[in-house]
Amino acid sequence: MEKQKIIDELTELLNIPQFERIIYHKIEELKTYFRDEISLYTNLKKDFQKAAYGNMQIFENAEQIRSQTYRFELDRNEDNQWSPTEIEPSPPSMSEINNIIPPEIIEYITNFESNPTKIETINNFTTPALRGKMYNLRFAKYSDRHALGTITEIRTKKEPQHQAAETDNLVDINDYYKEDTIELNYKELMYYMEKFPAFKEHVFSEFFMRWKPLIDEKLLKLP
Repeated sequence: MEKQKIIDELTELLNIPQFERIIYHKIEELKTYFRDEISLYTNLKKDFQKAAYGNMQIFENAEQIRSQTYRFELDRNEDNQWSPTEIEPSPPSMSEINNIIPPEIIEYITNFESNPTKIETINNFTTPALRGKMYNLRFAKYSDRHALGTITEIRTKKEPQHQAAETDNLVDINDYYKEDTIELNYKELMYYMEKFPAFKEHVFSEFFMRWKPLIDEKLLKLP
């Protein structure tokens, strides 16, 4: 039976008190019996989450630029069709799922043999159907009905950049800000955010797409 149908039916049946009690105890029993398998899957999922929220890739090649890493899950339905059931961070509102994880990549991933302990890493993946697009993939085909992993599109600069002097665009990074009070640093940060909207958008994006999910999901070891 398809996963969502099982969930829907179980949700309905849990309204019956006797059924709810038995299911609760059965789940606790299964969690103990399959604790190793559950631990494996949980750690695997957390590993991919860390990559998605904490790894906006910057490529070494000068022709390649920053690109967001997305975590995905794929499930096979009753018609034997594979499709994404989860993608994070949440894509921009106007983005189509097929542009984040194209059908050609789904087909490639799901053709692998199932192995819950094996993580496949494929760099610079492309096919003629992708029309020049390239991706870095890291995934596990966990079972015959479920796969999970991360995907990063390798984006290239469309226009050649003029050769700049070695000292251009260099920022002297220091810790002089530590000599000021925390209140003064906050005020200066707020001033620059209000004066430069693009900078404010960058700060918000970094916080809400990367830092906040990592902190909320307790994926970072913070003092």
